[in-house]
Amino acid sequence: MYKTRKQLTSHPLHIHSESVSVESIPLNVPKTTLVDEDGCTSLMVACKDGNLSAVQEALLHDDINYQDEDGWTALMYAAYFNHADLVSFLLAKEADRSLTTNNGKNVRWLAYSEGHVSVVSILDEHFRAQR
Repeated sequence: MYKTRKQLTSHPLHIHSESVSVESIPLNVPKTTLVDEDGCTSLMVACKDGNLSAVQEALLHDDINYQDEDGWTALMYAAYFNHADLVSFLLAKEADRSLTTNNGKNVRWLAYSEGHVSVVSILDEHFRAQR
């Protein structure tokens, strides 16, 4: 079940958004970032599931670097669940690989800890290309 930002006003989650007048937003653009009871956006859920078309759709309204209540990002979920194609896609869309979880783990560590060699290789190659 998803909640709107208004429903989360008393919840300790941090919603990443800037203060904007609702009247200044075109009607065809979503006005809130939806999160589930774990603080995951639809982008994160799509990354857990490995669903590229849902990821593409979610990127129309979700912040690619939004962190859930544990500090996880969509890129971290894609890497942890061994969705190498999504990891490449998110990196090409400028997902931030330097973010860490609340426990200080980065996306490479999460992939490596699960033995996802192909994902680690993609992350390493991306790192080398960025230097």
